[in-house]
Amino acid sequence: MASSSLWGALAANVASYGKDLTQDIRDIVSGADDEHIVEKNESVEVTGQDEDLSAYIEDLERSLIRKKQESEAAYKMIEELEVRLSERRETAKLLVDDTAVSEAQRQLQAVLSQQKQDKARHAIEMHDALASFDAKLAAATQEAHRWRVESERLRASSTLKVAEDTTPNDLPSSESTRASVETHPDVVDAAALLASVLHADDLIEDGPRKLTHYASLVSSRLVAAEVDAKALQNALTTFLVAQGDSVDQPVSLAECKLKLDQIGIARRMEQQRLAELDHATSQFQRDLTEVTAKLQALEQRHKKESQDQEDKYRHLHDKLAQSQANANHLSTELEATTCELQELQATVAMQRDTDDLVERNMELERMLYTVKDELAQVKSQLTLERAQWVQHERANTSAISEAQWFELKSNLALVEADKNVAEQDAERLQTELLNLHAVLTQFQSSREAEEMQWRAKEATWTSKCDTLEAEVAAARMRQTSIEDVDVLMQSMAKKDLEIERLRNVRFQDANDARGSQLVMTRR
Repeated sequence: MASSSLWGALAANVASYGKDLTQDIRDIVSGADDEHIVEKNESVEVTGQDEDLSAYIEDLERSLIRKKQESEAAYKMIEELEVRLSERRETAKLLVDDTAVSEAQRQLQAVLSQQKQDKARHAIEMHDALASFDAKLAAATQEAHRWRVESERLRASSTLKVAEDTTPNDLPSSESTRASVETHPDVVDAAALLASVLHADDLIEDGPRKLTHYASLVSSRLVAAEVDAKALQNALTTFLVAQGDSVDQPVSLAECKLKLDQIGIARRMEQQRLAELDHATSQFQRDLTEVTAKLQALEQRHKKESQDQEDKYRHLHDKLAQSQANANHLSTELEATTCELQELQATVAMQRDTDDLVERNMELERMLYTVKDELAQVKSQLTLERAQWVQHERANTSAISEAQWFELKSNLALVEADKNVAEQDAERLQTELLNLHAVLTQFQSSREAEEMQWRAKEATWTSKCDTLEAEVAAARMRQTSIEDVDVLMQSMAKKDLEIERLRNVRFQDANDARGSQLVMTRR
């Protein structure tokens, strides 16, 4: 309501300003028209020549400047009101109906198109009026010029006739010549014509100098009128420059009239724009009231629905707490199972590797001892056979044939070859023993790396459980909406699936560990 009253006050001020400006322009134009009519008809007395025209023009300029300042202040106030209205609309966060906005835009486009059509029509009418006014002004100017030329001609003819009919010697004393001049028809007509355009105070009785006196008065009045017209033209030019028009030189009265009419049209357009803004503001105020009513209805409905949703929120909260408890229990169970599984896997792997290494080591040791025993037996047998052969050779040197000697050498070579093969087998077994020791060392390092990986996985699952607990705590702390509860329930369902998968993996790992333990037991 306060904004409507303010808009009404602004519209009233602008309307009064436009009315005053129009009245001032009409006064100026009517004053100029009255001067032309006086010069044309020769029957209307010339009035207002001695008025203080410059003071009037200064008052008019001050009035126009004051009105312009008031208009600028009104525009600034309108802009401030629009800014405040937009801020209020943004602060309230109203849901404006798109159909209402489109309808308002359509109405605004229709108003703008109608305004353009009216502007074009007014421009055509103003052009026609200005053309008619220019024609009338040109005709009046020509008529005034004709009367001025006629006055000069009459003055010259009267002066010439007086000079022709009167001589310098007898001019002061010739009564007959003076009477003939005064009664001359042209002189009488000229005096009557000049007297018709003068004031009653300026008329004199019949006399010899009446025509000259009237001619000098009319000439001085014409000069004063030209000076006043020039001053009015300069003042109007200054006023147009003050209004912001680019004027390089003083313009004519017709151009001043055109400029003033344009200013009046602009002021009327501004007044129309203010009226349209007032209408748009009132329409927006009505839309704002409707939207506020809709918002209040929505708030009331939301309050009614919130009472029904409290039970649902409480049920969801209880379900969320139960899910959190299940998640915590499963997390604890998962951690314990993971630790047991890691320990069991480490124990099984270590036991398996240890048994394998022990068995391999024992086998290698048995093989080494066997080879050593065989080598010792071969050496002892070889020594014994060598001693026997030496004795036999010494005893039966003569009885040994060449074939037997060759056979003995062959057996000795074979025994030497078996000895070399046995030594190579011993070296190979020693190399394999060193390789097995390196494999055992690598296995220990691999087991430590796997243990670190299991610890990293355990830390990852612990962080995931902490994140889940933080999400649940955050969900408890804030006012959860239906959409948030749905998202949280979906997340909990995903977590349940993941926990179920981990439980299956734990069972599978436990089964694998039991199978491995059974295999170790069987071994």
